[in-house]
Amino acid sequence: ILPLVLPAGAADVLTVREEEGIDRWAVDAGRWTRTGEFVDGKALKLKPTTVVAADGLVYVGCARTWLSGTLEKFAPDGRHLGTLAELDFRPYSMVLSPDGKWACIASRSRAGLVHRVSLATGEVKVLADNVPIFTVGLAFGPDGLLYLSSSFYGSIAVFDVSDVLSGGRRVEKVGTIVPYDCQGGFAFGGENLTKLIVPGTWHESIDLEAGKSDTGYPAQPSFGSCLATVRVR
Repeated sequence: ILPLVLPAGAADVLTVREEEGIDRWAVDAGRWTRTGEFVDGKALKLKPTTVVAADGLVYVGCARTWLSGTLEKFAPDGRHLGTLAELDFRPYSMVLSPDGKWACIASRSRAGLVHRVSLATGEVKVLADNVPIFTVGLAFGPDGLLYLSSSFYGSIAVFDVSDVLSGGRRVEKVGTIVPYDCQGGFAFGGENLTKLIVPGTWHESIDLEAGKSDTGYPAQPSFGSCLATVRVR
């Protein structure tokens, strides 16, 4: 389940039922309640896998085969506005670039690639190659760096792709974070979003500024197969 804050309201969240559809959720009396279906995959003949929202629009990555897919455009009310881009890979996780101009997409394959799609033109380019294979988590941190979690390595790699996003070619690997139990999901938390929250068998909070980890061993496992998380404001 991949949740995302919608532009229509901070209390609205979309969750993807992989290759089936997308549901809309909202807070009601302090509890999350399903309020309807945002995308009916069967009716539209689409197989949603991931979603982001930008500038009043919603972009949905869809699988076509295991080796191809599309990026679809939707209005906030769920109206399908058409196909933005054809992809020669199956989209798995997606995030917006810090400038809001690109959808950055990982394919969770052995290729070790992250692509970028222009939200203005639909042009598809490579954002970074030689990244960890089987990337399941993808997010830009408050520092502007790109964080990628790998289900194969159980770690989070950090890349500086700012030069590529501004028209250059240089991609620099900054480092690798190895949590106690990285299943793939992570999010940024804390007052200034400088803590990396990694839910798993051991819930971990990593202070990115101090380079320290705060974790403990629970009486029973907290999470299993946690592949995606998001901070809802």
